Amino acid sequence: YETLLAEKITIEGSVALCQYGGSYRGIKAQLAEEYGCAALLLYTDSAEAGAERGAVWPDGPWMPAHEGQRGSIAPLARNPGDPSTPGFASPAPGEPMPDGQRRLAGEDLAQVLPRIPCLPIGAEHAATLLKQVRSRRMTGPDGKRSGRPVGPGPIEVKVSIDAPRELRTITNVLGWMDGGDGLVMAGNHRDAWVRGAHDAGSGTVSLLRAAQHLGERKRNGWQPDSSLLLAFWDAEEPGLIGSTEWGEANAGWLSRELNLYVNADAAVSGPNFGISGTPGLEPLVLRAMRATQLETGGTLASLVQDQAQELKPFGLPGSGSDYTVFLHHLTVPILDLGFTGNGGGQYHTAFDDFEFVDRFMDPGFIGHERCGLFLSQLLSIAASEGRGAYDDSVAASNLAQHADRAAEALGTEASTAIAKSLRRLAEASRKARRGSNLPPTLLRALRDPVGLSDRPWFKIRLWAPGIEKGYGADTFPDLRAARQAGDVPRFERALEGLLSAMETLILAWEAMPSRASGTQDNK
Repeated sequence: YETLLAEKITIEGSVALCQYGGSYRGIKAQLAEEYGCAALLLYTDSAEAGAERGAVWPDGPWMPAHEGQRGSIAPLARNPGDPSTPGFASPAPGEPMPDGQRRLAGEDLAQVLPRIPCLPIGAEHAATLLKQVRSRRMTGPDGKRSGRPVGPGPIEVKVSIDAPRELRTITNVLGWMDGGDGLVMAGNHRDAWVRGAHDAGSGTVSLLRAAQHLGERKRNGWQPDSSLLLAFWDAEEPGLIGSTEWGEANAGWLSRELNLYVNADAAVSGPNFGISGTPGLEPLVLRAMRATQLETGGTLASLVQDQAQELKPFGLPGSGSDYTVFLHHLTVPILDLGFTGNGGGQYHTAFDDFEFVDRFMDPGFIGHERCGLFLSQLLSIAASEGRGAYDDSVAASNLAQHADRAAEALGTEASTAIAKSLRRLAEASRKARRGSNLPPTLLRALRDPVGLSDRPWFKIRLWAPGIEKGYGADTFPDLRAARQAGDVPRFERALEGLLSAMETLILAWEAMPSRASGTQDNK
């Protein structure tokens, strides 16, 4: 947009044509709105997921040129969930609003929603528009055509969208297995843009398969040490609504009881194991991999080794799926798992159906069965370990490396101080003996109760979804924002608050009995 303005090309009132990729689609809509566009058209380039990749549906797995990728443009990095109840739970029909709260409506609601229409179109339709644009030449000051294509030529586009804004009742489906103290959850959304066999049916099938395995174990006498809860969320696709509103409504007891949330969104696209999540859960995942016996006769861990893969330190989860409220608002460790291996252009299209998964994505449903087995082992092990499933030493070591890499954004002095504290924390946690009275997790201890300065719904000081990334994450968001704004007092307050919280947690770990004291760990 800045380049167009520099070329003195009028943006105000135009229709923007954008290609998918690079950032969350909602960021594209936000920028188009900020620069005065009247509407936005989004398309997926055929080189990304269409004919240039291979045969298109129904002959192959890639996107036909007429098809488009649907998707939410809600501001997920600022305030996910029901946009009419920002920061508090949306009540069920007939239930009162929380004390002192009111549902946004009219202009108040319009202020927090995208204000221009956005429509996905196919690559062939985008190509038609681009061909017309490129056949024009911008006119110069004298009214004559210039000799070079300095910008798009004017063509007329009419955008018409039928999308009424109405309140609708949604339904989350929850399944419980009572156990001892604490809670472990796994969940996936049950809605889809069209048919949704892969997104998110594959995760739903895997969770139901895990429920069958767990149910069989319980019938044979097994009892989980913590309660287990499987959740099937509604209205994820419009903006993480079902999970966010449920999490906000139950924030009190979830903050006390929930030790782990496992996400299974679009979980299977092949037989090969893959997983991401909160740093500190890598050891738990390895234990579950070693316990998962596959149809091959070996374990999931041995299969991964045979495929020359390794479980690398986790990156930092941003947003874009139902784990968001549990991680960023309730500060609960999360995992986001999947079995991969086969690609296609079906994402959020009309041909994401059973036949597509059966023919191209997971023939024989091997990945689905493996995912169900692994989920059942992961949940049972996490239930037995409770708070101890999260390894603060591993988490702190991982995050110290992120602090090292943030020197340019934060300044060397601040990044060095943060990294030093995190490494002290990692060492104190490593030396402490595991027991039933562990300090709060790194995430919980470094939680900011008032939230980030410009996004109070997000509570983790260490990282948050990037404002210009959406799905991706930015480390130390308050510090970055303050330094970028040149606000030295705000930067110093944020740094002091983070270092002070880490010092308190370090002292708590150092006060724990050491491993060298001779008492056996409980793991």
